[in-house]
Amino acid sequence: MQSVSTGFRLLGNTPNDLCEVEIDAPTARRMVAAWVGMDVSYMMNSDKPALGQENGRAFWLVPVLLFSSTHGVTGQVGMVKVDAVTGEFDRSKTAARTLFMAGCTLTGMSADDLSQALQHFEQPDP
Repeated sequence: MQSVSTGFRLLGNTPNDLCEVEIDAPTARRMVAAWVGMDVSYMMNSDKPALGQENGRAFWLVPVLLFSSTHGVTGQVGMVKVDAVTGEFDRSKTAARTLFMAGCTLTGMSADDLSQALQHFEQPDP
């Protein structure tokens, strides 16, 4: 079976301004979905990424959505910036906590309930 490359180049502001892209949109979306589902909340998932570039590097901006079992999509809680060459993105507890807090705020959670819910994220990153 022959391997097919997913790499391509993103044209920047000038013809000489090219950015390499090795990670495709579905892969970036799956990576973020796996992380938010395991480390942030099972009620969150990723949505369709948008490709961008900054300082000669391509990246995927992957929206993170909050879902309700009774209402479907409740809203967007944030974005995750995925490096389009390496697939790296911020998986820290701080990043997870930020998305979690946005989800709690979106649902109208009380300050006391939010404080209790955030205890999971109080431990420092390894």
